Amino acid sequence: MNPLYRTIGAAAVLLVATPVLGSGAHDLAAQNGQVRVRVSVVNDSLRATPVLATLVSEGRVISQTEVMHGNAVGLRGPIGLVDLRAEAPGLVTEVRRGVHTVNPALQAPGTVEFVMRAGQGVRVVEYAEGGLAREEVARRLRELEAAVAALLGAVDSLRAELAQAREEIARIETGG
Repeated sequence: MNPLYRTIGAAAVLLVATPVLGSGAHDLAAQNGQVRVRVSVVNDSLRATPVLATLVSEGRVISQTEVMHGNAVGLRGPIGLVDLRAEAPGLVTEVRRGVHTVNPALQAPGTVEFVMRAGQGVRVVEYAEGGLAREEVARRLRELEAAVAALLGAVDSLRAELAQAREEIARIETGG
């Protein structure tokens, strides 16, 4: 069997499976998990800067709110492992990966402290390395979908070239 057909066939199977894999995000988002986020700043001149706290699950923003220095807020989302971000203009973006959310009716949600500093860039802390397989699968699936689209485009181009070649052969054979 031609390797190109095998590649396209495998990609088609994965593309058909995409809605099944992606549907879990909606089920998880419906769950009632919560985590508290507290924000503080290193420099007093930054006290008046609002910080955007974001809860991300499976690459999707689930919950967002602004928090001022010294305050804490609860972010709701799926029960389980999520990512948290805290960001503001002129401050280093802080990311916590692998934070566990809980059902507040069953246990008190934990609090994650973000200490904001002036500057640029992103600081990432991994709490659950290897525990974020869904995000990795979703990323690889997006890359595969892009590769399949490129392959299909190449196949269309080859078909057009083949049609032109057949026309040229027919013209030569008929003496035209």
